[in-house]
Amino acid sequence: RKHPGALPVYAVNDSRNRPKFVLYDPKLTDPFLRFQENTTLDASAEDAAREFRGVKLVGKMDGAEMLLFGSKLPLPLRIPAGTEVFINPGADGRLRLAPSFSDASFNAAQFESYSGIKKIVGEDCISCSGDAGCSAEYRLVSHYPMTGLQLIWFPRVCSGPERQGRAGLEVSRDGERYVTVDGFEGDGKSRWSGRTPRVAAMEMNPSAAEVWVRLTMSGDNVQAWSYDDHSMSFEAKIDARRAPAVVVRENPDVLSSKAGPGSNFGLYLQKDPFPFYPHLEKRH
Repeated sequence: RKHPGALPVYAVNDSRNRPKFVLYDPKLTDPFLRFQENTTLDASAEDAAREFRGVKLVGKMDGAEMLLFGSKLPLPLRIPAGTEVFINPGADGRLRLAPSFSDASFNAAQFESYSGIKKIVGEDCISCSGDAGCSAEYRLVSHYPMTGLQLIWFPRVCSGPERQGRAGLEVSRDGERYVTVDGFEGDGKSRWSGRTPRVAAMEMNPSAAEVWVRLTMSGDNVQAWSYDDHSMSFEAKIDARRAPAVVVRENPDVLSSKAGPGSNFGLYLQKDPFPFYPHLEKRH
């Protein structure tokens, strides 16, 4: 029978491609513990769990101090809604923001600031509101040092002899002094070109506690696309050696968070560290 208000995690179709068996599991639909500015939750760990070596966060955070099964875990992060953070305490981690420009998911609150940007209704993209240039900035803050950055984006430009168009991607450590890491100008044949992935990567030496990413477009003949498996993304490598282990000292326990105003995030703990594969990461 259909479960009102619940989302299935898996479905098996019959020969006519109609659902025959539909499986529901709330823990798979949403495995996160939900926290806001000051939250307490009753929770228990599996009997076999003595230490959590993988911590995942999803959502908006303005710094947080967590008390988890008798262990303190500082989360010195300032991240916009939709950010994913993977921390392997005592080792490494990743911080990833992949904003969507689809009609259903676009969220201008993910911008730290913007000027002249418009969402194009019915298309999975943003552009400038007129023929003047526009820009949007994203800001990521982590006091677990960020040591590298990879950016994937999907610009689209219509350029011709009478009007040139350009999209650019810039990075800053302070929101004031930017360096250009990639740009796209189209083919100059008075037609739309692009919307294929472009990748830029940089090592951060010295490491950074703050990263700004600025997207620039020269006019309404330039677009930036992001949707589903073609999402623009910014991913930072994190040095998490100073992050303390989450050791299970009290079980069951009342978990608590003290977070900055507006924080709203999910927390997921696992016994094993998250795997990262640096040799498979794109570098262009």
